[in-house]
Amino acid sequence: MYYIKYYLIRKSDKETFNVDMKQDNLPFVIVGTTRPETILGDSAICINPNDKRFYNIDYIFDNYQKFNEEISKIRNKKNVNIDKLKKDLNETLKLERSNKYKLDKMCNIDETCETETGLMAINPLTNKLIPVIKDAHADLNLGTGVLKITPSHDNIDFKLSIKHNLEFIRMMDKHNKIDFEGSEYHGMSRFEARKLIVSYHSCVYSQENYDQILPFCSRSNDIVEPMIKEQWWMNCKSMAKKALDAVKNGEIKMYPEEAKSTWYRWLENIKDWCLSRQLWWGHKIPAYYYFNEKNEKCWIVSDNKNEVVKKMELGNGTSLTQDEDVLDTWFSSGLWPFSTLGWGWNDNSQLFKKYFPNSMLETGSDILFFWIARMVMLSYELIGSKPFDKILLHGIVRDAHGKKMSKSLGNVIDPIFVIEGISKEELIKNISINASADEKKRAEMSIIKDYPNGIPKCGSDALRFALLSYANGMKDINLDVLRVAGYSRLCNKLWNAFKFVQSSIEKFNTTELYLNELIIDFKLKRQHVWILNKLNVCIELMDKGYEEYNFMSITQAIHSTFLYDFCDVYIEFCKDRRDYDVKVLSYVFLQIVRLFNPLMPFITEEIHYSLTGKIIKTYPGQFKISSDLNEKLIKEFESVIQLSKLVNKGVKIEIDDLTIFDDIKRLVRKSLHQNINFNSFKFDQSDALVKQMNEIFYKEI
Repeated sequence: MYYIKYYLIRKSDKETFNVDMKQDNLPFVIVGTTRPETILGDSAICINPNDKRFYNIDYIFDNYQKFNEEISKIRNKKNVNIDKLKKDLNETLKLERSNKYKLDKMCNIDETCETETGLMAINPLTNKLIPVIKDAHADLNLGTGVLKITPSHDNIDFKLSIKHNLEFIRMMDKHNKIDFEGSEYHGMSRFEARKLIVSYHSCVYSQENYDQILPFCSRSNDIVEPMIKEQWWMNCKSMAKKALDAVKNGEIKMYPEEAKSTWYRWLENIKDWCLSRQLWWGHKIPAYYYFNEKNEKCWIVSDNKNEVVKKMELGNGTSLTQDEDVLDTWFSSGLWPFSTLGWGWNDNSQLFKKYFPNSMLETGSDILFFWIARMVMLSYELIGSKPFDKILLHGIVRDAHGKKMSKSLGNVIDPIFVIEGISKEELIKNISINASADEKKRAEMSIIKDYPNGIPKCGSDALRFALLSYANGMKDINLDVLRVAGYSRLCNKLWNAFKFVQSSIEKFNTTELYLNELIIDFKLKRQHVWILNKLNVCIELMDKGYEEYNFMSITQAIHSTFLYDFCDVYIEFCKDRRDYDVKVLSYVFLQIVRLFNPLMPFITEEIHYSLTGKIIKTYPGQFKISSDLNEKLIKEFESVIQLSKLVNKGVKIEIDDLTIFDDIKRLVRKSLHQNINFNSFKFDQSDALVKQMNEIFYKEI
């Protein structure tokens, strides 16, 4: 940070000001800047309306030595406390300075205050007089509390200059060289000029180290400099209101609900849209210019150059040139919902009539404003209707540590690697050839740390299921490959269950009817009613999840039902393979396969075709179970499961904690060949009778 002295004069003395006049007998202010070369483009000095130092102008000039001493003390005080400022922002000093220079009447940053100060400042590099204005953007707690305004080369200063009607002075060209005729720095690079100024110019009061964030160009790796350029703009207020109302009145539905607050915040505070970009690729802006007789540049906007020439009756000697700028890529993308269907090039397009508006747009939440809002605004403006009925948003996929995937970090996971598997060595070989040496080294270290054994082969179904299981509204996904591998084992479990069901069907020659429709030609037992009820509950939860686009709850419902109800319990009861158990087994399993199908399409199609000889065409509905008797059977079977688990764990059984039915008690007594006090009994887990008891359960329940 460089601290620069700006000498002051009374505004009333500007007519008598002489650049050769002695400035040592004038008061001065000290302004901090990290780019002293931009002083050439200064248009004003800004002080805070609450700054008491400038309350009495007569005092400033009558006691300029004391005033300058006070200004210097503040600067020195800042230097003394610089380490503390970096550590905790020096709250004590901030409060002291704020209170010291605060007027009784406060002025907020967004309020319009009296801007006249009666002062002018002398630009130390050009000796030009510039106004001293008041604005709350001059922060009393930052630096010296005084701000220099360079509107042509700073974003904030640009806005202040418009607010206060200041002059725009361009002092740098597009090659980052000083472009200021008459200056000794003209033609120098910005850093050459900076070095010369801070080394030799008397206006530099002091300098210190200062931490800041600098914008670097991703291609040239050079520091980016703000610069004013002529651009094409679009006023979006009326379009934004249409897009805002469409979501508020439900014409366009948005999922998840919390996305609406972001939508409202963006569109209620919409700014003008800069449409032009200085690039070599993109849609060229349909604007043409020519020079009239006075050599003035005249613009014409049209989508057809020949029609412009004909309509304007331009002479043969008039050259019509199209603007070289191209449209912002988000503008071009914003036309996508209808331009791809014939709008603008095929007015009778059947595709447009059939597919516009679209039913749903699914995309990442990070481009909710940049793309989705632009599509909605342009659609209402150009077509007069919404571009789609629903908007479904999701988070972005990050690595297991929550970092955004980047080639330079080496944490990008190619889906093919997860599906087919890859070794650590191959992962390192696949680091981008465009990465720098440092980026390659960093990427290699990341791979060695995160994938010491490479990535196991997981399959596409496991990857698909894993991503869906992560999907929870707009929250980002921290993708852990080990979790995907876990769902690969779920696929294996599904395949093993298929082999068991297939062997059971072959043993009892179960007809195709039970695969597609369960015909009740036998008395349903407790286990049948229980598993059919579990299937119904699963279908209900999944249906609700699909309605709400909550894919996490969908995967949880089918995962839990298949593993913990169907495999852990019902298959165990069917291992004795009685014909009526297999009939229900085959029916329930096919329904589970169909429920899995949208989530794991490849393995489920293979299983379904192997069992039925047909592809999956239908989605399961709930099985109708009469509620009176079956509610009792379900409770009884739940008791069997609960008691069985406790027996296997070898824990003390309290009769008050269980609903033990008489026939269940009978089975327990039969298995142990003795009378049991159910109020207090503890099974020995190693007791051979436990195994015998469970076998009787599976045979007789």
